[in-house]
Amino acid sequence: RRAREQLVREHGLARTQSVITPKLTPAFDLSAGIHAGLGLYEIMRLREESENLGQHRYSDKIQFKTRLMRQGVPIPKIFYMSNRAPDVLNVLQSLGTERYVAKPTHLAATSFVFVMRDGINLL
Repeated sequence: RRAREQLVREHGLARTQSVITPKLTPAFDLSAGIHAGLGLYEIMRLREESENLGQHRYSDKIQFKTRLMRQGVPIPKIFYMSNRAPDVLNVLQSLGTERYVAKPTHLAATSFVFVMRDGINLL
């Protein structure tokens, strides 16, 4: 509850009787690039190429999860995070388990996601 109230204060959300109604801030406004002919991939590209700070704060999993951890919000255990394209094979082999999910940090949708169980990719 405390984390929710802090988010309400930080992001200028208006609170009504029982509903929190968010206000669209310029940091998230993609309306200039939106039109009826856009498909999913074009919208994802618009988000990815956006210079809006809000898009990066919430779309980049590392930035978002780091902020959640600082605020004490429970998240799944993270073994490794990097905004670069590192060679992660050594990291994955050193986990001590053959059951994990590995995925890129930013706007990859389900590309390059590996759900491993007993050394087998379930995807």
